[in-house]
Amino acid sequence: MCEAWAAEFEAGYAAATPADRIDHGLARAGIALFRELPRTADNQALLCTGLHGANILAANPGRLADRMADLAGVDRGRVRHWLFARCVEESVGSPVLRLAAARLAPA
Repeated sequence: MCEAWAAEFEAGYAAATPADRIDHGLARAGIALFRELPRTADNQALLCTGLHGANILAANPGRLADRMADLAGVDRGRVRHWLFARCVEESVGSPVLRLAAARLAPA
């Protein structure tokens, strides 16, 4: 599923106007993580597919990632990377998700 979504993102990103695209470096980093994280997981769990960027994610992306990790009993850093990658994957045409991705981007 992640490979298909990554390919869809790349096609949408290429077709989007510059105003509807996330920064190229963030796009590259996010989609690389989007492909890498499922391959490096100790186990598989679906944490979140609907980001609903206009509400809690837009206001508290770091806190949301930490809370999800704590509730699921998984590594906070890995969940932050996943949420960053997912925000990038959904960022075409979404200023809210581009902002959330920028706030979650690995240092």
